[in-house]
Amino acid sequence: MHASIQAAAQQAIALLKEYGALERSLSQDADLPRLGTMKAHVTKIDALAPMLRDVPGWAALQTNTTRMQFAIGLGGGIQTRTVALAGSPEELVRLTAPS
Repeated sequence: MHASIQAAAQQAIALLKEYGALERSLSQDADLPRLGTMKAHVTKIDALAPMLRDVPGWAALQTNTTRMQFAIGLGGGIQTRTVALAGSPEELVRLTAPS
């Protein structure tokens, strides 16, 4: 998984967790400021969508964060092992080039 996609996924997970906590404790009468914060989170989450659309578990506000975190870990592990397998910079380029 590319580092920028991994960073975006981690940001989305953090935003979704905070959004969910806000949503669960919402009181219509007293929490207008929270609604503003939730709206800002939705805007940020929506902005991440183009980069995350192919990440397993991604579904905007319905994202499966556990599946997404697993994909991030798996992608990072594959990247680390690929670098370790390469005997030279040229071989690393060959191993990471799209098929």
